Amino acid sequence: METEENKKLSAEHSIEIIRETIEQSRKVITRNCAVTLLTWGILICVTATVIGLLWSYTNSYYCNLGWIVMVFIGLLINSKMIIEEETAGVPKSFINDITKNIWRTFAVVIFTSTVASQVTNFGNDPIAQELPISATINICMTFAAIMTGIVLKSEMISLFACCGSYSSIKAALDCNGPEEMAAVIFGGMLMMVIPGAIALYRNRKTKGRQNETKLNEKEQ
Repeated sequence: METEENKKLSAEHSIEIIRETIEQSRKVITRNCAVTLLTWGILICVTATVIGLLWSYTNSYYCNLGWIVMVFIGLLINSKMIIEEETAGVPKSFINDITKNIWRTFAVVIFTSTVASQVTNFGNDPIAQELPISATINICMTFAAIMTGIVLKSEMISLFACCGSYSSIKAALDCNGPEEMAAVIFGGMLMMVIPGAIALYRNRKTKGRQNETKLNEKEQ
């Protein structure tokens, strides 16, 4: 009887360890994806602010080449995050890899769109642009944020992306010149920074509650 009880306890303990490991992995994945979303959102907002200011002072559409600088900075940060995860011994996850690939693709599209917008810009006249870079960036943000929400099964991220997509894209198409950057900042804040910050806060809050529960169980 004692042996059977020990086996039961051992099995229950193993199941509990597996459950905790899965839960911990889910939290790590959510945190990493939220940090990626937040990082790209902040980068976009800062870059749009700098480009908007430079564009208003110089009246030159070529200030939009700053997006290429943002792409390289974002990819460097992304690579640094991957190295830190490997150093910390964070287990590789298919979902985490997909999310990072989504934002790598986002960076490549922004790069090619920026180059194409310079080629199709005739006479330095914003109205004559065949490829509106600000609207293109907002469209890319929409798809990347929605895909991140779907991969993480986060309705909150997808909802913010859907809410911000139409208004930011329309504003970008309606505006001309430096004012376009205001639409990009609005889109970045609503579709990336705010949901990323909320997801990160929720993740930390849940982790704090679980740590308190474990401490209470130990004390008892």
